[in-house]
Amino acid sequence: PMHESALAEIEVRQAETWAIDYPDQVAKYDGSWSTFDAPLSPMWFEARFGPSRHEAEEDEISTDEPFEMSLPGGETLKLTGRVDRIDVGNVGGQTVFSIVDYKTGKTLTPNQEKIESGEQLQLVLYTLAVERLFFEEESAAPVAFGYWDFQNKGFCTGKGLAPFLIENGKLQPNETWGDIVRAVTLRVEQIVRDIRAGKFPMHNPDKDCGRNCEYRTTCRVNHVRSLGKTWPPKAEDAG
Repeated sequence: PMHESALAEIEVRQAETWAIDYPDQVAKYDGSWSTFDAPLSPMWFEARFGPSRHEAEEDEISTDEPFEMSLPGGETLKLTGRVDRIDVGNVGGQTVFSIVDYKTGKTLTPNQEKIESGEQLQLVLYTLAVERLFFEEESAAPVAFGYWDFQNKGFCTGKGLAPFLIENGKLQPNETWGDIVRAVTLRVEQIVRDIRAGKFPMHNPDKDCGRNCEYRTTCRVNHVRSLGKTWPPKAEDAG
């Protein structure tokens, strides 16, 4: 059909535009690990964990086993996912890895506050899942996770957020990682509770959300804001 050909042509032109900056993005990424015994380099793409839900190309390392997350209340939550890319390297004889999630929209950088609030859970959950499911027979240390922004900056990672940090060429456990995981676990449990209770608040803390969005005239975010609704609701609203 003609419209499919037109869309394909648009995608080709977009890819050609991204390709201009991509070599510089890769060089910058590779340079970040130049002191490693073996720098981080792509090992697996489209690595799935949990049952397959659709036919798509995926890495042979993919597993039907879900990531089981123990919640504080005693439940075990089974999660599935598909990791865009997993890079593997070596530091001082220790296997290390990073998680890369490709983004073609706005620039995102992992942020501890947004991670703990539940806005950026994905990369932390992927890191935990990959460490447990894809490195069962050998110990591997996660040293980075981030978004790869094709349009602007390339790989964007939050400073000091990874489970292991590199100091003077040696791996050091990140003291804040345990706090991050605990906060994420509590937030995930709260999300599960809210889903069961039918709580799906129409709330977006980003004040600029919708400014450049083509759906801003129909999105409910603006409608809710015009009514002065808040989340969590104020006592007078709840009454």
